[in-house]
Amino acid sequence: MNPGKTLSLAQQAIVSASQQPSGTPRQRSTAPAGNAIRTGPHVVTGPGTGTLNGFHSTTLYPEGTAGTEELGFATTYTFSWPWYDACGTVTANGSSYAYWLGSVPFDANAISLTDHIWVSGIAISVSIPPGIAMSADGTGVVYTSTVYNNWTNTHQYSNVGFHSCVSMSTPYQVDSDALAFGSASYYDNT
Repeated sequence: MNPGKTLSLAQQAIVSASQQPSGTPRQRSTAPAGNAIRTGPHVVTGPGTGTLNGFHSTTLYPEGTAGTEELGFATTYTFSWPWYDACGTVTANGSSYAYWLGSVPFDANAISLTDHIWVSGIAISVSIPPGIAMSADGTGVVYTSTVYNNWTNTHQYSNVGFHSCVSMSTPYQVDSDALAFGSASYYDNT
């Protein structure tokens, strides 16, 4: 290559990509930077659907080199209160992620991800489908996991149910993560 030649942006991207360590290819989220967007509170009085979305991005310097940490979730919910039944149900389905997008180090020593989804109301019961490592927490659920020597931690959940025969709001959600690099830890939440 001619040392005096300036590379186009496309050529720079190709050179940069060829210098990344091997492993799972990484992509930045297309979600806009900003704080979490949460719906509610309001008491649901009829059938309907809704979405909970949250995203946050932070620059970290674990070994003196800047890298990006991203945390986000997208949850859809349906509410039903059939005319023939005295009780209502909110069902939540969604996914969440925590990413380390830095190159030094390429992987975090540990990435913990926690989802907390809940409703407010009276006489709430919670149902968690088999196979999802969630636990009931009052009127909500908590889903926590930790992965080691990786750059991503993701969750998938479906058919998480909230039930009431008296009163219930639409759901809320807050996510948090913790990234460990050697003896240093970093925390974030949506």
